[in-house]
Formats: sequence, C-alpha cells, structure tokens
Amino acid sequence: MFALLLLATAVWLGRVLYDNAEALVIGAAAIRRRIAASAEGPTRACQNCQAQNSMTAKFCTSCGTSLGQPASRDDRVTVVSEKERSSTELRRSA
Repeated sequence: MFALLLLATAVWLGRVLYDNAEALVIGAAAIRRRIAASAEGPTRACQNCQAQNSMTAKFCTSCGTSLGQPASRDDRVTVVSEKERSSTELRRSA
C-alpha cells in the first residue's frame, strides 16, 4: 500500500514539474539576473568592518552594523495623541 502511495506521489510530482518547467526556468533566469545586477551595482563600505554592501542595504551583511546615518534630533517626529494634547493644554491654562 505504501509503495503505491509513494509511486502515485512521484508520478504526480513529475507531472507538476513537467507542466511548470518553463515557469521554473524563467524564474531561475530572473533570479540570476537580479544577482548579477546587484553584484555589479554601486556599493558602500561598512564603517565598522569595511565590508562592501549594496546601496540599498540598511545593515552590514558581514557584521550587522547599521549603515544608515543616525537621525538628528531635528529629523525625529513626535506623535502626541489628542488626549495627551488636551491634558497638556489644561495644565497650561491652570
């Protein structure tokens, strides 16, 4: 019984792979193109370990250090809820 189930599964898997072979080949080619494009693109060096990283990377692929510039105090946005805002206004008016 197990052998028949295994054989049926193998036949089904072979059929699925055969029917989708073109899509698999196209997908593999697209992946190769993306890898080649990212390898040829501009890079920047990590300040900690000097490893080369893509320009879109946020963290070093070698040591994990953040590659972005830290935000200055002026760049940060503070979110204040309406409840906090109204309580602050009440304290100021008192």
